[in-house]
Amino acid sequence: MGYDFALDDKWRLGELDRLQSPLYSHKHHPMKSSLSETKLQELKEKALSMVKERYELTNSRRKEMDLDPLDVDELLQNFQNAYIGD
Repeated sequence: MGYDFALDDKWRLGELDRLQSPLYSHKHHPMKSSLSETKLQELKEKALSMVKERYELTNSRRKEMDLDPLDVDELLQNFQNAYIGD
């Protein structure tokens, strides 16, 4: 169970990394970004959705191990501040 969770999480992190790079670049160098507003919005929504899903799954796993849950809202806000900035 833990091994499968770790493999899934590793895959999710890879997918998030693929989304974070253009978001971070756009946030810090908007004039150099080649993203359309539509594509940018799609990336933001997908990244936030994936981050939320990842932390919710992490909380489910933490509950199985009798650990306190993470604050998903705070973690989402931290992600948004770092990569999106809206």
